[in-house]
Amino acid sequence: MMRGIDVLPRIGVTAGIELRDNAVPPRHAYLSDSQIHRALAEAGAAPVILPHYIDAIDTFLDIVDGVLIAGGGYQFPEPLSLISAEEPRELAEGAFRTRALFELALARACLDRDVPTLGICGGFQVMNSILGGRLVVNLAAERAAWGAHLAPPASCLAHDLEILPNTMLRALVKDARIVVNSLHQQGVVETGPEAVTAAISDDGLIEAVEVRRHSFFLGVQWHPEFLLTAADHSLIQGLVAASATQQSRSR
Repeated sequence: MMRGIDVLPRIGVTAGIELRDNAVPPRHAYLSDSQIHRALAEAGAAPVILPHYIDAIDTFLDIVDGVLIAGGGYQFPEPLSLISAEEPRELAEGAFRTRALFELALARACLDRDVPTLGICGGFQVMNSILGGRLVVNLAAERAAWGAHLAPPASCLAHDLEILPNTMLRALVKDARIVVNSLHQQGVVETGPEAVTAAISDDGLIEAVEVRRHSFFLGVQWHPEFLLTAADHSLIQGLVAASATQQSRSR
């Protein structure tokens, strides 16, 4: 597609959805954290909200140069539960199930089309799922010490991570250890065959995955959009830089 030379790279951002009980009539509304949009804008991108329409995914990816799969605010299920007769309570309402299915399909399309993609928290779990990884849906129930990963607020650093060598993440952040915030009660304990573990917590949870054949397909468990550290800035800037490269190829 042809674009002016001064157009900012466009990054599609997935949104949450919430029932507005006080609306007349009551109805769902898309919600997208302004912190994500601010971080992308400050790094030189134009964020664009993506509604949950699976049939429009190819059109969305023709329009944007990169994708950010945002955190959930709901518990992302194991993929098999989406087609199970007994859905988790969080997906009992169709809107949340639609979001999960949309994000799974979007992540697969980004992987297939080599679209620069960053997954954050729930988005990281979505990416790991389409790569065939395994998710623990209740960390505290699995291992009491893992309950410490649900440690708000997002504006505070919570624990260290080891960034593994020979990964794109290590090349981005430049450090072997970083400190991150932590707001998740689910966690990744196993990656799929195509995924590479890029970061791990001291208590054994996988906190970042990437795909080497892809130019930029990276998911992280924490919330770098709060820009608490140099590593957070590097992650956001890395997505924007990859999206700018994608944009230049499409001119």
